[in-house]
Amino acid sequence: MAKIERFEDLQVWQKARESVKLVYQISLKEKFDKDFSLKDQANRSAGSITDNIAEGFERDGKQKSTELRGSKYVKEPQADYGVQSNYNFEL
Repeated sequence: MAKIERFEDLQVWQKARESVKLVYQISLKEKFDKDFSLKDQANRSAGSITDNIAEGFERDGKQKSTELRGSKYVKEPQADYGVQSNYNFEL
């Protein structure tokens, strides 16, 4: 079994990333798109899954989660979500 070096190597993170993409695509549908609050909540919730996995990977039981706010492990999934969502910005 290969050693997992990065959170992106975790199958659970890869599946969560696919879910983020799916939720975003669904939220663009006409009926869903009109409910701004639901759309925002669904997108934020889906995105927090990959954030939490990355955060837990970095922590590995050694740090308190409050020490991780703003860490690269939280920012990378958020940037990835922006790229998947076709937002125009450079990393």
